[in-house]
Amino acid sequence: MTHSDAPWLSAWLPDGPWLGPFPTRNQAVNAALGAPPITADHPRVYLARAQYPDLAGLMGDVDAWLAEARAAAAEQFGLPARTYLADVPAPALDDLQARVDEVMNAWAVEHGLHPTFYRPVDITEHRITDLQGLTA
Repeated sequence: MTHSDAPWLSAWLPDGPWLGPFPTRNQAVNAALGAPPITADHPRVYLARAQYPDLAGLMGDVDAWLAEARAAAAEQFGLPARTYLADVPAPALDDLQARVDEVMNAWAVEHGLHPTFYRPVDITEHRITDLQGLTA
């Protein structure tokens, strides 16, 4: 998902708390305007896009996994195993990373375990008076 098709967020302060996510910009604007803070000392609303993490990206890269496998091999099988998987060519590493990413994402989808948390990106500041005419 690119930022341009990501869900919308809104807030009264640039660092949140964020309302949302919402499927449309207008819904995010309406949510903010419908829930002003008790003390709004500035006539501004912040809009952003919700960036969800890629599960595979949270799992780390295969270089670390291979180093762990190499260490386990050396521990279990001694000196002859210490160089196992030490010189894997870059194309093979890229292939392995792509396969791991694909499997992790498919597994998360199958079990409903994709991350539901996000961070705001592409934050923009808007005057309330400019937004009031845009809401429906």
